[in-house]
Amino acid sequence: MVGRRVGRLVRVLIGLVAVGAACGCDPLATGDDRPSTATTITVPTSAPMPSPSEIVVPAPPELPPVPAAGDAGVEAGSPASAGPRFDAGAIDNQSIKKALFERVRSGRASIDEIRMLKVACSQLGDRSCRDMASAALQKKLGE
Repeated sequence: MVGRRVGRLVRVLIGLVAVGAACGCDPLATGDDRPSTATTITVPTSAPMPSPSEIVVPAPPELPPVPAAGDAGVEAGSPASAGPRFDAGAIDNQSIKKALFERVRSGRASIDEIRMLKVACSQLGDRSCRDMASAALQKKLGE
């Protein structure tokens, strides 16, 4: 708490010294030590902030429609007709099992891969695959 107060006081004093350097006077001086000539510092001001009701947000630009295959000017083999490159249905429990089964069985799979295979096999109802993954997981965690 004391450290914060000291830090704040130091920042205020540094600011006062900077103001004094800018105007050519000593802001910490008192009494007759102050210079007789005063320097005026002008600070540029900006326009007042508009109220929230005055702020106008422009509408987003309209995007052109995406051409479909068979439309005029779009060829059947063009990228516009190819559709999305990522097929969300390509990743399912069967593909996970196919990709990880051999790695787990050979002992080269990581703990996360073994857990993923175990869940996929459980979802598919393949008890022998799930039991093999559980045994591999216990072996890997025991190492």
